[in-house]
Amino acid sequence: MTKIAKYAAMMVGAMFLTGCFGTKIIYKDKYVGIPDELIPKCKLEKPPAKKDYVTLDEKEKENVLTNFANKQTTNAGNCAATVEKVRDWDQKQRKIYTEEKK
Repeated sequence: MTKIAKYAAMMVGAMFLTGCFGTKIIYKDKYVGIPDELIPKCKLEKPPAKKDYVTLDEKEKENVLTNFANKQTTNAGNCAATVEKVRDWDQKQRKIYTEEKK
């Protein structure tokens, strides 16, 4: 075999071993985004049980309701921040994808 034939055989062999033949790359033509069902659900506190709440005196009722309201407010704030981060990330991905496509 000539040097050129040996070189060509080595190139074909290298391409075959590296997967250049038969490998098909598929590109999606639009960004799908994050489905709403994958965005985290907010944690909600359960209100105090009615049968336990009615047995409390006025000061204890106020304490129970204040604690409930504080936990609910904290959970709502944490959830809103998390969902906002997910939406921001999603918008950035959409922007990157549409800029690259142009």
